[in-house]
Amino acid sequence: MDDELQIPHILSWGRSNNAMKEGTILLLVVLAAIILFAMLTLH
Repeated sequence: MDDELQIPHILSWGRSNNAMKEGTILLLVVLAAIILFAMLTLH
């Protein structure tokens, strides 16, 4: 019974994990762009 519950849980976790990775990468890119823009405008 544990195996039956575990398989869809792993699949759903894998999908959510990919979404989290894409979200964090996008967030880092946006933060980097904001920091670079702030540095250029301050200097």
